[in-house]
Amino acid sequence: MILIVRADSSIEIWDIRSNPYLEKVIPGTPTTSVETLAWCNGRLFSAGLYGYITEYDLESLVPKYQLSVTSSCPIWCMKFDYEGKCLAVGNEDGHVVLHQLSSEGLDFDKKCDKQEGCILCLDWHKEGQFIVTGSIDAIRVWNVNTGHVVNRIILARASKNVPTVVWCIAVTSDMTVISGDSCGKTSFWDGNTGTLLSASGAQKDDILTLVVNKDEDVIYTSGVDPTITMYMKSSNGMWLKSIQRVVHTHDVRSLQFVGGYLVSGGDDCSLIFTKYPPKTTIKFFPFCQKSYCKVASNPSCILLTYPNFVEVWSIGTFSGSTSKPTNLLRLKPKQNERIICSSISSNGKWLAYSSQLQIRLFCLKLESNSKDLPSFYKVSLPDNIPLSSIFLFTSEPTKLILYSKGKIYIVKCDSMQPTIENTIDTDTENQIQLMELSCDDEHLACSYHSGNVAIYNLSSLKIYTDGSKNEENQSGSGIYIKTPREVRKIKLRNPDNCSVFRSELLAIEAGLEAILNENNYGAVWILSDSRSSIQHLKDWNNVGDRTGISILKLLRHIGVDHEVHLQWIPSHVDIYGNEVADNLAKQGTAEPLCSTPSLTFDEIYSIRKNKDLKTWRVPPSHDWYKQNSPGGSIGLACDRADQTALSRFVSGHLRSCSFSHGNKVFLVCAKCGVASASPEHILSCLRLSRETFETDPLLALDFLRVQFELPVYKYQATALKFDPSSENLLVAYSDRRIVEYSLKKSAYSKWSKQQVLLEFQTATPHPVTSICFCSDKLFLHDENTLYVFDRKEEVQPGRKKIKQSQDSSISITESEYKTITKYEHISSIDSFMEDLVVVQISSSRILDSLPPPVWKKKYGT
Repeated sequence: MILIVRADSSIEIWDIRSNPYLEKVIPGTPTTSVETLAWCNGRLFSAGLYGYITEYDLESLVPKYQLSVTSSCPIWCMKFDYEGKCLAVGNEDGHVVLHQLSSEGLDFDKKCDKQEGCILCLDWHKEGQFIVTGSIDAIRVWNVNTGHVVNRIILARASKNVPTVVWCIAVTSDMTVISGDSCGKTSFWDGNTGTLLSASGAQKDDILTLVVNKDEDVIYTSGVDPTITMYMKSSNGMWLKSIQRVVHTHDVRSLQFVGGYLVSGGDDCSLIFTKYPPKTTIKFFPFCQKSYCKVASNPSCILLTYPNFVEVWSIGTFSGSTSKPTNLLRLKPKQNERIICSSISSNGKWLAYSSQLQIRLFCLKLESNSKDLPSFYKVSLPDNIPLSSIFLFTSEPTKLILYSKGKIYIVKCDSMQPTIENTIDTDTENQIQLMELSCDDEHLACSYHSGNVAIYNLSSLKIYTDGSKNEENQSGSGIYIKTPREVRKIKLRNPDNCSVFRSELLAIEAGLEAILNENNYGAVWILSDSRSSIQHLKDWNNVGDRTGISILKLLRHIGVDHEVHLQWIPSHVDIYGNEVADNLAKQGTAEPLCSTPSLTFDEIYSIRKNKDLKTWRVPPSHDWYKQNSPGGSIGLACDRADQTALSRFVSGHLRSCSFSHGNKVFLVCAKCGVASASPEHILSCLRLSRETFETDPLLALDFLRVQFELPVYKYQATALKFDPSSENLLVAYSDRRIVEYSLKKSAYSKWSKQQVLLEFQTATPHPVTSICFCSDKLFLHDENTLYVFDRKEEVQPGRKKIKQSQDSSISITESEYKTITKYEHISSIDSFMEDLVVVQISSSRILDSLPPPVWKKKYGT
């Protein structure tokens, strides 16, 4: 990933696993300052003018803690060593302070000798024994163990009264120190002797940044003069100036290598990826990665989100008499707050925005036909609603849906007192980054940073059931019912010697009886971890037991008005409802027995069988049997799934195997990928023995998990949208993959499997950031292009030959797949009645707000 600091101290986190995509933004405030960043093992640290180091919670996007360094003087630079254990901090008073990284935070290690002048830049030697720092008129080499300066290099001044400032510095494995200074020079020094090896004044202005590649044979420099200069190391060890390129209009502040690209950023706001050879330049505009507008249909208005305020504008009409958009109102948070996200309801009555401190909800009065001025008032939310960086509104009745720390909260909007109507546990540690509602407000699609997309039914009723039986043959049933409005828990004591299978059926029966007289829900989902119970009920023609027949009658009665789904779920995988039902079933075994109903034939047979097993399990007392007793045991303190996996591995009873020469083997070993894999071969690849499974089974299990983890789709979604005509879900991923998922068929649609979408995926490196349906057409857009698909016809792969329409900015393939390029920096699109609303940001407006670049004389002027 790439971390970017903006001028307002906000921090952007970009995902670069595929096409670069802005994943998160940590908002800055006027009271914060970020001059330097450090990233280590998934943890983010920043420091600035106020003299403290801040670590951030990457889920809530707020600081975890702040650590003051040496009397709170400004911090200009900091960097972790290559092992990721020690953080070096350079500050204004000339100290280099070392901190050790721990799980709790940063622990002070030592403070090196104080030197004259501030420490503006630093770099670690790869072995971790030396630190090189740059300051005013000097470069110093520090011994990390002693904290003393072992070498000092004095820089020459271009003018007697003007000091030379070292803005950037790097050190290679052979102790070659590379510096960029305010004289525009890139200098190469011998770090051991302090002698100058070579210098190049390729730029006339300050060099602010430099970067060295992994092989340490290529460096790039740039600065106030936006020219990026490349230096290459020759065979004799000399550094020679190579190509130069100009891709920025203003100062370049930072350079980094990412994969095969050089990434640069500066005062012109753009993130630019360049590569040579071949000559490649890709620009990413930061304001086009997220949607900053939301359209309300009645009254017709649009919500625009800015860092310091939100505005509501009326939308002008596009047919008949045209009226210009009008600014209806502007809402500002407190001075030290920055807006993270905002949303407006479809009826224009409710508006909410979130800052890093709180969520605010407003009730609006925006009557389009009224002559009264727009009005609003603040509505207090419940105190137990946490901070959220993503939320949206339902239509009618209006509800606010927000996500925070593994839970989705559904808040009923009320002008007097909003209340939390329901909460949904996502049952995962991954954070939700996108949410989208279906047109009927029944389904909520959520995409996670891991790439998974989950769909929640907001109106469904879920019945989790489970059965249990203890060693004394006492059985019980547990039922956990979760409705859109409430949660109910039921525990039952079943007859002694009742089988677990029958306990599961009794739990399903009790759950259905509990909702028989209710009607304020949509679909009914019966979720059981007993596959045999689900299969027994699905084979309804052969159901003959009393409990099964009772369940089928209940299903028939409820199924008249509601959809009923029988679904198997895995047990003991941290599904909250299943875990609650399991605990209730165990508690039910201890409940008093109300009656003693008769046992079924299968249960009587099971009782007799258990008695026989207890008799057979008593081993004979013969010496021969003790010497030749088969079998073995492994003591493993973990869940049942791990116990099953390990015992299957040891015994050779593995699934998905084939027989080869009398042994069970996999087709190909997932570790070496060369030979077929039997248990013995897997142990050999992992350098383990069978004795390891007996002496340390948990260690062996960890090896199996790490080495044989199944691959998953690793790119995250960048846009979600439900098709209003079919309620299919369209998903765009950061690699520009477009898929359409049918909720009814629980499968990808035929449209998403077309060849043209594969060509679309490789058309450009910019990810699709918004999806919209308007007038039976599908609109997709990336940063600079709008794509139009006609959904009525099957899209065929377009040929290379493209015919131009009357508008030269619109190209049309022979399959009616249109590409519109007349817009610049598209931020978002949305439908309004039969029209399309496009929000774009002009480059000239951004450049006009920036300071002027370095003046250069142009030929002919």
